[in-house]
Amino acid sequence: MSRNLLDMSSTPGKGGKTLLGTPDDRDLSAILGLLLDDDRTESVLARLEEEFDVTEIREKEALLREACQGIREQPILRPLFAS
Repeated sequence: MSRNLLDMSSTPGKGGKTLLGTPDDRDLSAILGLLLDDDRTESVLARLEEEFDVTEIREKEALLREACQGIREQPILRPLFAS
């Protein structure tokens, strides 16, 4: 299921959105993949710090937190992240 969601999140749809309904953005697709592995924002940030420059990730932390929350709030994805 994760693979299908990731495929849909990287396939352009209409109006600048993907087939999943998320904005057509490669970075958001990558964040979705991390959230599907572990839906805690702290885990996503830690994984990003492993892969990218720590300073840059910390500078963009607020934006990354918003992205995680925005993905969780997508109607089609919301049930996956319900606690």
